[in-house]
Amino acid sequence: MGWLVVNRQFLRFVIVGLVATAGNLTAVWALRFVAPFSVALIAGVAVGFCLSFSFNKVFTFKSKAWSGTKAEALRFTMVYTVGAAAYWMLAMIMANFVLGGLFSAGNAEHLATLIGCAGMMVVTYVGHSLFTFKARTFASEPSGIQPQGLQLVSSNPSRTSPMGIDAGHTPLSQGAYPRPESSSAAA
Repeated sequence: MGWLVVNRQFLRFVIVGLVATAGNLTAVWALRFVAPFSVALIAGVAVGFCLSFSFNKVFTFKSKAWSGTKAEALRFTMVYTVGAAAYWMLAMIMANFVLGGLFSAGNAEHLATLIGCAGMMVVTYVGHSLFTFKARTFASEPSGIQPQGLQLVSSNPSRTSPMGIDAGHTPLSQGAYPRPESSSAAA
């Protein structure tokens, strides 16, 4: 069952990625007539960023609690920045050093843009699934609203990390999931 959920999530990520990529490409190709290629790439990233955050938050990772949106947006921005840098570098390298000698400048830039987008999709999926929208267990939420699907954990300050995460009480230790019997308990 878990495998099916992961695949559905990845499929939703790909769909959102295609929508964001379409927005990105539309911006790049439209601006390419009035701006340099490098500037058009950056504008495309901005359009793709807005589409990607909105749809991934709600549709892909089902993060509907708005109390954690600022933290998600910050983490999303960090991951997206790394992905955007990879996109820009890959597109520029492909356009100027790999495809430039094989195709006309315009065609090389269009193909390089597509290759850069594919690279960015891989980098950002890994980052968003492992960092941005990964379920977290918080000791308390400043707004008083718990993130969706998470349990409030012990408020013992001696066991709480500087980020407010109680290292001693996870969903497993709270009995939310069955634990395997350990051999030390039998001894």
